[in-house]
Amino acid sequence: TFSTGTWAASDYRSLGTGDWSAAGTWERCNGLSWVSATRSPVGSDGIITVRAGHVVTVDVSTAADQVVVASGGQITVATSVTLTIDDGTGSDLDVSGTVDVVGTLTIAASADIALGSGGVLQDSGTVNGAGTILGLSGTIRASGAARTIPNAIGYLRLALIPVFLWLAWEDDGVGAAPALLYGLIALGDYA
Repeated sequence: TFSTGTWAASDYRSLGTGDWSAAGTWERCNGLSWVSATRSPVGSDGIITVRAGHVVTVDVSTAADQVVVASGGQITVATSVTLTIDDGTGSDLDVSGTVDVVGTLTIAASADIALGSGGVLQDSGTVNGAGTILGLSGTIRASGAARTIPNAIGYLRLALIPVFLWLAWEDDGVGAAPALLYGLIALGDYA
């Protein structure tokens, strides 16, 4: 969880809808105020936030860390493009909006994706890697053919609550086979 109103000089946030690689899609905090970005964010930058009402399309393969998709915001990973979520300080990808994977989303080892209330991971491409998907109260939605998320680990806070109440998995009915989630589902208190 990131606190609002406290921004480091390397933090980025979306200025509007556009391509990830376009500097005009972003603004950067200079330590005092938000200014126009001169380049797009990279993994070594601070918190990267896609704000409500903005759709940012990852149009070139890139790596990122500390990405926040606010409620009402969206990241779309384009066809033939890979967004790699690196493991770094804090939450690596915090989703309260939508991440639409048409290309490839790779979750690096020890990296995590937190699906918050209302958060959606739309998988119509490829989601892979050895990282963790923390399904607190979000949804993974599969489209098209059978979808597989390998090596996904979901940590749930309360062992007595059924998994489907915490992490909903949906198939839009277009595919011939259901979506599959395999790996370890660990129940217990992981505070």
